[in-house]
Amino acid sequence: MEMTPLYMAETAEFLSGEGYRLTVGRAHYGEGALAAKSTRYELLRGGHQHFVLETVEHPEACTRYFLEVVDFFGMRAFSFPLDSWKFFDDRIEFKFVPVDATGLGLSFIIEFDAVPQPG
Repeated sequence: MEMTPLYMAETAEFLSGEGYRLTVGRAHYGEGALAAKSTRYELLRGGHQHFVLETVEHPEACTRYFLEVVDFFGMRAFSFPLDSWKFFDDRIEFKFVPVDATGLGLSFIIEFDAVPQPG
């Protein structure tokens, strides 16, 4: 699957169907002709599942994708570039940009049925 702004939006919509409350926002980084525009997808479910997916589009460079883990049952991670992601009926898999020296990258997988639900 090719990583595109449309696929990021589809991913956020998919997660909203899995019980995440979705809020879409916009941001700008930089100024003038070199300013990059951003679409931010804030996703919340229950009391301890809070993520931000972000697409940053630069007018003279490539589009980049990010994941911030705001809270996942006490775990958090600052916004970090994504290499790729895929969603399935039962899970979503995020792969962070790999380290150049090794080619290895961290993967973060959420299995929807394995995550406790409130109430």
